[in-house]
Amino acid sequence: MGKDSDTTKKKLANALKILMGERPFEKIKIQDIVDLCDMNRRTFYYHFQDIYELLEWFYHEEALKQFEINSTYESWPKEVLYLFNYIESNKEITLCAFKSLGRAYLEDFMYKIVFRVVKNITYEMAEGLDVKEMQKDFLAHFYTVTLVGLITHWIQADCKENPVEITNMTKVIVKGTMVNALNQFAQND
Repeated sequence: MGKDSDTTKKKLANALKILMGERPFEKIKIQDIVDLCDMNRRTFYYHFQDIYELLEWFYHEEALKQFEINSTYESWPKEVLYLFNYIESNKEITLCAFKSLGRAYLEDFMYKIVFRVVKNITYEMAEGLDVKEMQKDFLAHFYTVTLVGLITHWIQADCKENPVEITNMTKVIVKGTMVNALNQFAQND
């Protein structure tokens, strides 16, 4: 699919974004979306199976694409802060998804984003250490669940805490504990 397809998808996603600012997700129908875009239902189904797939595509395009594929220890705080800022600037949509689709849906989406970042930094920090892949993956999972939990709690608290402060405190904790955990794994093998 080419440029025209991307343009159509973006129009559909923008319509969904507008509608999510007006009503709960479960009250949005495909017909509402296509009416807002002046398109027909066939056009929608040519690009997406359902509204959930459109929502995932929308989040992927707006949030996930911004993350570097090869995150580093130096870049990860900036990427996590980007996620906080994205959520904050799209608060209505995020809260709509959170309330309508549930915590699990949003956590699953964020897990996919954050795990990729955390796994890259875990493997980077483990270079030169004799740490098993399973141990590195466990550590990446542990920190991902922690970060996603922090972000989810922040959303539930109506995004009131300062994202820069949360990110800076998280950086201090990760710096100290991840190095220690990797060294412990290397020594215990």
